Amino acid sequence: MINGGDEGKTSYDPAANIDKENFFRRADTAGDTGAGWLSRYTREAGRELEIKTGTVIPAVLVTGINSDLPGVMIAQVSQNVFDTASGKYLLIPQGAKLYGMYDSRVVYGQERVLVAWNRVIFPDGSSVTLGSMPGADMSGYAGFHDKVNNHYIRAYSNAFLMSIVTGSAAYMVDYFDNSNSSYDAFGNRQPSFGDEIGRAMAQQMSQATIRILEKNLNISPTLEIRPGYQFNVICTKDVAFTEPYSDQFTRPGEGQVTEASHASGTVRP
Repeated sequence: MINGGDEGKTSYDPAANIDKENFFRRADTAGDTGAGWLSRYTREAGRELEIKTGTVIPAVLVTGINSDLPGVMIAQVSQNVFDTASGKYLLIPQGAKLYGMYDSRVVYGQERVLVAWNRVIFPDGSSVTLGSMPGADMSGYAGFHDKVNNHYIRAYSNAFLMSIVTGSAAYMVDYFDNSNSSYDAFGNRQPSFGDEIGRAMAQQMSQATIRILEKNLNISPTLEIRPGYQFNVICTKDVAFTEPYSDQFTRPGEGQVTEASHASGTVRP
């Protein structure tokens, strides 16, 4: 039972009903301001050179993901992304590179990799910081899902070895207990020095082996995402650009002026 003074120190329990009910309170952007039904936010006019929250950026994974170790990811935008207000201005061109990282902390039963994208690099060398925008599969589910290795063969092999070691240790202990030993005048069994050494060795070897095998039983699944995986970057913030992206080059010897408009932008919370 939790005392009143320790109630605020309890850890978050996602399985508790009270935590599920408080989810909407935590998700409310207004917070505990007492605003009630009246929102303090007003409608903002759409900007032409802006990607609004909720926009998806289609991309393809260039580097693979393996949850055994932490690491970074590189992806490539697979479709042009235009502004949200009018859809006329190209803001993120096809072929732009995405840079992000993934969470390698995987628990038993987990099948999806949590990812975050931090930066987009345009073909002309300019870049925009995204600020840890999440990635989702083509169906909109959070995280990536591809190959899952639960290490069942390794786990059952260790369990089989543990049964052999435990049985062998029990047999050795019984063997030394039933071996020929001397008895005192009262009929009490007096084990020899070799019996005691053999029994202790069998027990210690069994315990040490079981400890090693038990560690191999607590293996987190390995999640692997192969290169070429298609996904979407979900914009969780408004990204405003100063000008649309364009890349116009002339062929050598034609004498025309080369123009290059570099894309730059800022992320607004």
